[in-house]
Amino acid sequence: LYDMHGNVAEWCEDIYVVNYEGAPVDGTANTTVGDPEWRVLRGGTFNDFPTNMRLMRREKYRAKVLRAAVNGLRIVAVEK
Repeated sequence: LYDMHGNVAEWCEDIYVVNYEGAPVDGTANTTVGDPEWRVLRGGTFNDFPTNMRLMRREKYRAKVLRAAVNGLRIVAVEK
């Protein structure tokens, strides 16, 4: 977990919904419910307040608008 704290906030595939109502319950990304312009950004960054550097932090942002050096993504390969 130490690799996931405080480097960059991570863009997620999920469309943002306030309370997860209608979102998938099987752990897959929410790609259908909500406004697709608003995406989930999780975690904190190296220049954030310590209270924001936690995995549970979840914010909504417009992916086409918010670009910053402190935002990134984590690429995961899954063998099929």
